[in-house]
Amino acid sequence: MNIVVFGAGGWVGRAVLADLAGKHQIRAVLRGPESWEKYRSVDGEWRGGEIIYGNIEDFAFTHKVTEGMDGIIHLTVYFPTGDDNDALPFLI
Repeated sequence: MNIVVFGAGGWVGRAVLADLAGKHQIRAVLRGPESWEKYRSVDGEWRGGEIIYGNIEDFAFTHKVTEGMDGIIHLTVYFPTGDDNDALPFLI
């Protein structure tokens, strides 16, 4: 299967990628490379598929990265800071 994983750079996301490795075609989506750097010393380099950086709030981006996928795994998280857009939790 072709599977896209949103939030792939987090702790749970990396565990999911490890579990899917070698079983499916994976597209890992995360906000930026900082997440990979954060956990690289723990679980090493991931080479199990395609890595795409972008913002899930951008509907055009989200549509583009889900095209051709058979499954979607959504692992993004939202941490409110008090001054955020009230609708944001419902967008991700």
